[in-house]
Amino acid sequence: MRYFFIVLCLIFFILALAQASAQETFAQDAPTSQSVLELPDFYKKDALPLTLNQVITKTLENNLQIRISDYDRQIAEAEINIQKGIFDLMLSAKLSASNNEFQQPATNFPVSENKKYSGETTLSQLIPTGGILGFSYKTSRDKTNTFAIDPYYQQGGSLFFRQPLLKNFGSYMTLAGIRIAQNYELMSREAFRSMVQEQIAAVTKAYWNLVFAIQYYEVQRLTLFQAQDFLRIANVSYRTGVIPESEVLQAKARVAVQEEHVVIAESAIKATQDQLKIYMNISRAEKGWDKFYLPIDEPNVVSIQLDTESFIAAAFKMRPDYLQAQIDLQNKKINRNTAKNRKLPDLSIVASAGRSGLDDSHSGAWDELNTYDYHNYTAGLELEFPLQNRAARFRYKQAVLQYEKSEEIIRNLENIIVLDIRNSVRSLETDQKRVQVTQVAVDAEKAKLDSEMQRYRVGLSTSYNVLEFQKDYAEALVRHIQSKISFNQDLIELEKAKGTLLPRFGIVDVPAIQQRLEPVSLDEVQQ
Repeated sequence: MRYFFIVLCLIFFILALAQASAQETFAQDAPTSQSVLELPDFYKKDALPLTLNQVITKTLENNLQIRISDYDRQIAEAEINIQKGIFDLMLSAKLSASNNEFQQPATNFPVSENKKYSGETTLSQLIPTGGILGFSYKTSRDKTNTFAIDPYYQQGGSLFFRQPLLKNFGSYMTLAGIRIAQNYELMSREAFRSMVQEQIAAVTKAYWNLVFAIQYYEVQRLTLFQAQDFLRIANVSYRTGVIPESEVLQAKARVAVQEEHVVIAESAIKATQDQLKIYMNISRAEKGWDKFYLPIDEPNVVSIQLDTESFIAAAFKMRPDYLQAQIDLQNKKINRNTAKNRKLPDLSIVASAGRSGLDDSHSGAWDELNTYDYHNYTAGLELEFPLQNRAARFRYKQAVLQYEKSEEIIRNLENIIVLDIRNSVRSLETDQKRVQVTQVAVDAEKAKLDSEMQRYRVGLSTSYNVLEFQKDYAEALVRHIQSKISFNQDLIELEKAKGTLLPRFGIVDVPAIQQRLEPVSLDEVQQ
């Protein structure tokens, strides 16, 4: 019995010595968290540090979607001048020559012959009331065998005026096309602002996604080190006979799985990098194409006052799509009113006044014209009206339906805005609580890890338990980082839902963005 006790003590001493050897190996090889989270070589080399503001500046300068949207604004702006063309002076001219021979019952001239050369020039102008005011000048040479003067020359000038009294009467009808074009130009500006917001929101999310991808990669490297260290400890324990070979094989499998996770995380970083380059429109020929974009801004969480009602009120004043819908409703109203007017009869007053001169020479006709002896005046009314008037009636019906449709679109958009704001506020409230909860989890996992390390040092725990607690601590860190990333991304979504994303980044002069036509390089942005 005494020998059995001695052998048992000897076995216990050997096991304790093996565990102490494993502890010494772990203590010597285990790096600190700071060394593990250093940048690896594949993205530490040729790194290009970028702040979020620099990324946004580059996007504003180069983003293709923004540049394409600006073409729509320029096209709409050109349409205004096209519509103003209705007030352009209209110059027209006519030249003609004719030769007529025909029989007459008169005995002196059984055959009448007439050769005529004439020209006419007219200058006319549309006026805001819808009328047309103009001046016409005519000159002609007639050669005939039936008049005493052969050939004779005739000249004449007159002012004429035509004014609609019912249909198309007034400046509202005349300027309708210009007002609609101006509204479309305003809509294109809001569409441009909306596109800028979309791209800034997208590139900001991509920036934070890159931050998370790098942090996630670092955590996977930390977890890989833990698996490798566990494998070293398992090998020591196996060689000393403490554990069976199956545990070593299990540790090797865990290392292989974690190496796969690191490879996948590295690929995710590169994919996020490419997405960021697309938003900033980095050319492959540009100097910074092959560099690694290293985000240096931290996803900080700030305390904000979440006032849903004030956010909704701000959205109704600032959101580009809502302002576009309001402007479009104005256009539909103009179309409705003009369509209603065009159901009326086309009744117009016409008037003209002029004088003429006739003589056997061109100069003589001009002298006669200037004597003011021969005047002509005309005044009257003209009426034109289709009896069924189906086209005008149903165009008006269409215009009314389009106006009512736009009203429904606005009401539906208001509901969407309210829902967007409420969802954004709810997400931010969740994010703020999530940041706090995950911070508590990080602290708890850190305390658990420290406690387990103390137990390990005195031989009351195993290396496997320590590594598992390190893994739990790393996963808690990932969840905490993700919560902060989500907060910053959801904050961008709230600003976009309100329509205030541009002022948040100090962008108040949208036309200045539109004037930036030449792309800039990353070096220029950093300067």
